[in-house]
Amino acid sequence: MFKLSYERFFHILDAPEEPAKHLIVAFRGWPDANEAATESISYLIEQLHTKKIADLDPEEFFDFSHYRPITTFTNNEPHLGWPRNEVFLKKSDDISPALLFLLGTEPSLKWRTFTEAIVWMAKQYNVDSIIHLGSLMDAVPHTRPLRFTGITTDKKLVEIFSNLNILSSHYHGPTGIPAVLRETVRTHNLQYASFWAHSPHYLQVPPNYFITYRLVQTISQVLGLNLPLENLKNAGLNFEMIIQKAVETDKQLISLVKRLEDNYDLTEELDGEMPKGSDVVKDLELFLKDLRDKGHA
Repeated sequence: MFKLSYERFFHILDAPEEPAKHLIVAFRGWPDANEAATESISYLIEQLHTKKIADLDPEEFFDFSHYRPITTFTNNEPHLGWPRNEVFLKKSDDISPALLFLLGTEPSLKWRTFTEAIVWMAKQYNVDSIIHLGSLMDAVPHTRPLRFTGITTDKKLVEIFSNLNILSSHYHGPTGIPAVLRETVRTHNLQYASFWAHSPHYLQVPPNYFITYRLVQTISQVLGLNLPLENLKNAGLNFEMIIQKAVETDKQLISLVKRLEDNYDLTEELDGEMPKGSDVVKDLELFLKDLRDKGHA
């Protein structure tokens, strides 16, 4: 039986020198609300002094009429930038094991082949588990603690997720490349974990540095990394202050935030049980109806 060689999808820059414990991934596009997840991976790649070891060739996986290449100029010379899926390696040290990072873009074609290629790369480094970072838009207020949801098949991470208040996800509906990656990982008997930061849907102003800070803080705690986070934390707090000042001048937003706070607080009273999506939608519909009745919409 013909077996596909996944190596052909990569431009390999460096051969494996040592095993890596985890592959941490984030994807531009739908799983990256306010660019928080990919900004988090970018921060980790920079702070951990990683080196780029591979590129995934975009030719097989992207519809370039949708993901168009970008033209830039350097010294008056034009250059094309294609959708990127780049793999980076952090070498082991006295504090932490070697780690792989994938700073990716959700593809438009061949999702199963794409995820098989990712797992193939992970297995070249004898990776134990693949961990996905995501961010999504949700009907949550910016005035309450950031909500995280996630799943893990790794028994070692179950208690850590619980201690970090990462709620179990029971989402059902249209999905993205992380769910396909999860299924592919399962068929290869590797461990998988994914957690998502819930970004207020009314704050679509990327990048959201506060959510980026919290994602980096959380993955650092999950992996036991010791990273300098003060600058990122300050950027996040400044972002929050700017948002709060903007909201305080908009009566409609103040009213919306109050409704979202009530929903959030109800969830806390239910011991973290997420309210039904239909209940949230009904609440938002009532809010919009109120605006129409008052002549605001």
